[in-house]
Formats: sequence, C-alpha cells, structure tokens
Amino acid sequence: MFFCYVLFLIFYWSPAIVLQWGTYGMFDDAVPMWYKALRLIVPAYGLVVLARQPYYTPAHLLYFVFGAWCVLVSGDLATSVNVLVFCATLVIMKGVRIDAAALRRVILAALPFVYGMGLLEVFGVFVSAHTYGSELRVVSTFGGPNNAGIIFSSWALYFIIEFRNARRLRDLGHAAACVSFVVLTGSLSAAVALAACAFVLNGYLIVPAVLVVVPTFLINDFFMLKLSYLMATLNGQGETTGSFSDRVENVATIARVAGDNVVNLIVGSGLHSESDYLSVLGQFGVVGLILFICVLLTLPRSLFMLLGLLQSLVTPFFFSFPSFPLIALLAAGEVAAEARKRAPRPAPG
Repeated sequence: MFFCYVLFLIFYWSPAIVLQWGTYGMFDDAVPMWYKALRLIVPAYGLVVLARQPYYTPAHLLYFVFGAWCVLVSGDLATSVNVLVFCATLVIMKGVRIDAAALRRVILAALPFVYGMGLLEVFGVFVSAHTYGSELRVVSTFGGPNNAGIIFSSWALYFIIEFRNARRLRDLGHAAACVSFVVLTGSLSAAVALAACAFVLNGYLIVPAVLVVVPTFLINDFFMLKLSYLMATLNGQGETTGSFSDRVENVATIARVAGDNVVNLIVGSGLHSESDYLSVLGQFGVVGLILFICVLLTLPRSLFMLLGLLQSLVTPFFFSFPSFPLIALLAAGEVAAEARKRAPRPAPG
C-alpha cells in the first residue's frame, strides 16, 4: 500500500498536465471534479493509518481540533479538502513506519518518468499552463512550478545525503539532475530554500551547486524576469505584474480587513496569501494561526521539513498538493533512520 500511495502522490497531476486541463487548480478551472476528488485518497489512507494506531497522542487531538476549526470557519469546499489532506498527512507521517529501502525503491522507480516529463517540456513537446510565452517553467509531474521546485529540492538533498552515506556515483548524478530541474522550474522560493539547507548540511556544497546551477540558469529566463520585477518595484518604476507587488498588496489587504473588524481578526475573513502563515491568519484568524503554530511544533526536526518551512514563508507549501505529503514522508524517513541508529544493539549471544 505504501508503494502505491507514494506513486499516487508523484503522478497525481500527470494526466491533467498532459491533457492540458486548465492550470491544475482545485475547483476553479477545467479539471474534472471527479479527478480533483481523487486527492481524498490521502484522508482515506490517513484514516486507515489512524485505525491501526495502538494509542492516540495529544498531537492527534491537536490535528483534529485544528482541522475542525478550519472547516467550521471557512465553509469552503476547496479549503476544507486542503485542510483534510494536510491533517491526514500529519497522521500518516506519525503513524507509518518508513522503511529507508522501500522509500528509495519507489523514488528510483518514479525518477525516469519524472525526468522524462520535465524534458518533454524543455524540448517543447508539450507546454504546461505555467509556462508564459518564452519563459519556461517546468512542472514535470507535479502540477505547478513551486510544487515541482520544492519536491526536486527535497530529492536533491535526499540524494546528497545518500551519496554522503554510501558513496554511490548514481546518487550524485541524481542530485545534480534534481538541482538542474529546480532551476528549470523557475521557483525562487525553492531555490533559496535548497541553497540554505545545503549550506546547513555542508558549507562546501555551495561549490558543486554553482557548477550545476549556473549553466541551467543561463537557459532559463524566468529568474531574470523575476529580478526585473523586483528591481522595478524597488526603484518605483510604475506598477508591475510580478508576484512581488502582488504579495505586498495581499499582505496589506489582510492587515486592513483584520484591523477593521475584531471578528475577522479572531475567526478570519477568508482572505488568502502566498505565505502559509498569513494565509492561515487571513482564512482562520488568530485562533487558527495559534493552532497552526502548535501543529508545526509537532513536526519532526528534519532537514527536509526545514526546507518546506523556508518555502512556506513566501510560497504555499503546507496546503499544496503533493509537495507537503511527499516531503513529509522524506522527513519521517530521516527521523526513523536516526532512531534506528540510536537504538541499542542486542548483546552478542
């Protein structure tokens, strides 16, 4: 079941991408409703995992309270599904014992198809809905460039760690390929998060990373487009259509609405933001934000989770599909591996 679950997460968006079904959003485009509803497989799997638990912890109660609060105050179907998937992912992460060998097998089995989908975009065989004119933004099998960017970032870190432990050249090659695809996604938040986590892992990693990033950077104009938006905003050269000005305006709107009405501040006003924390505040109020922070404190102390936490500051991560469910498995696997290393070995007979 675990093998099929991971493959489902990796390839969920592939038919929508190939068939050009809208922009792969939740309920606001041409993707058929039955297809969107398939992501409810995650809550269903979460219920199976929960039923197999020998006992429940305060963390399980916290997940239930947070999910119930969000569904109650939002009253929105898309938001409710996203919250259910988020809470189910937390349950799965805590309840499934991740076997390192099984996780490696499923990732390696999927990689040829993931690489292939990305290369088809690079060579123009098909164009995703997130490529704007000549500005290439590869999504591979992951539905969106920020999703793809952070997932490729997590896999790059995974293979770097694997290479450090086992010295397999194949792992080093996969790490280099994943870093290249991070840049091809045009996701600045993923690239910055990856660079920060690589530095935390080993400061010397910045040297080989540059040798991979620079050539790929030169063939992808999207970073330059983002930089031009930023410079225009900083220099006050009129309005831009870039995401920088959009984010600033969005933050100001949330602050204004919350300040105008104490009820909006407490229970939320339904406003969304690119930042997960501001989005929770805007949609679910201060109560929701406090519960959300408490939920985050239950997450495993993992380099992979740090990667997602960094992206979530400016780009949706925790309520994005399938980035959080996939990276949660890597984080749980890392914690399980560390626990096995610390476990006392049986005395020789």
